[in-house]
Amino acid sequence: MLPCLKTWLQNPNSFEKIGKEFLTCSVCLEYFKHAKTLPCLHSFCEGCLNNIVEKTGQLTCPECRTFIGVKSNCDIARLGTNCLLNGLIGVISTANHSASEFTCDGCEENNSTHRCVDCALNICRICVKMHAKIRSTKHHCVIAADEFKSANIEQAARYRHPRTCGIAGHEDCALKCYCETCSVPVCHECTIIEHRVPEHKHAYLKDVADNFSAELAESMEQLAVKEME
Repeated sequence: MLPCLKTWLQNPNSFEKIGKEFLTCSVCLEYFKHAKTLPCLHSFCEGCLNNIVEKTGQLTCPECRTFIGVKSNCDIARLGTNCLLNGLIGVISTANHSASEFTCDGCEENNSTHRCVDCALNICRICVKMHAKIRSTKHHCVIAADEFKSANIEQAARYRHPRTCGIAGHEDCALKCYCETCSVPVCHECTIIEHRVPEHKHAYLKDVADNFSAELAESMEQLAVKEME
């Protein structure tokens, strides 16, 4: 990580400013919880999107009013997870709180003991067991809260498990590709069926992530310079 960026990330005031500006869901006005990105590229909490679909039976982007072809919670679960937002929120949370200060994001009753790296949620021992039983979350990486807090940003990557596809019948297929046409991670089976060429353009997910990380690092470097002006 670039030294200037690392210093900026360690500044609590920088956390607060970027949190208020970029990491707040426009629906619930709180930090994103398991952020999902719509095809129009706006992101919202998965729970907020579920609530909209349950109330209206359909989904229209709360920001730009673009109609999204989503009719159920299962469809929302298949939307791309915004790992960048989830990761940044995790960094901010662990920088400003101790593990014992968190309430479980699942039951909202017990103190959290673990962290789901994929969902960016703090959960208790009981919810950890439930997390492991749900098909869409059973492959997520869940670690002890203290271990997550002690890990630095560079070490966080080693906790990432390969994500699996949410399409029925593809549950055991790892998301190794990225459909640039639809802006969503896909498995190899999807590139043959739902996202086949020539209608869709593909790339390896790792290459897309590396390019995006490089662009993010450059943008945050520019923010860091302005922060110190």
